[in-house]
Amino acid sequence: MCIRDRPQTGRVRGAMGADRAVEAAKEARLKGPHPFPLQRLLTCAAYLQSGREAREVGTAGDDG
Repeated sequence: MCIRDRPQTGRVRGAMGADRAVEAAKEARLKGPHPFPLQRLLTCAAYLQSGREAREVGTAGDDG
């Protein structure tokens, strides 16, 4: 069999991989929420706190 006569299967494998990813996403949704890492929660809290402090500093001079 010549190389150019061989059927192209790369796209089929890619499509099958995409199908597997879709199935995995559906299964993950069915399993419910996953644990939220403490480090991520602390990072989010620090980000929100820094935004609040920046707004408070920006409006502190407008009182008078």
